[in-house]
Amino acid sequence: YGYTELDSEGFQRQLQEIKPWLDEPLEFEEKLYEKLPVQDCALKDLPAYIRLHNLLSRFWDLLDREGTYQNLLKPLELKG
Repeated sequence: YGYTELDSEGFQRQLQEIKPWLDEPLEFEEKLYEKLPVQDCALKDLPAYIRLHNLLSRFWDLLDREGTYQNLLKPLELKG
């Protein structure tokens, strides 16, 4: 679709590579967590963390199963 220059095999390889990362805090989450005035529970126990990572996992599953997302916008063509 013009969003990546990877072939299908390379795309699938990268998709599999990122799967374990979905279970780990993202850098911005760690930085925001550090700024909380009270850290009375672990980052991974925060409802916002749980919701975001659940959603990321669902999108990953869809992409793994379908190979794409429905209704992607057509990439803009740059004219020089």
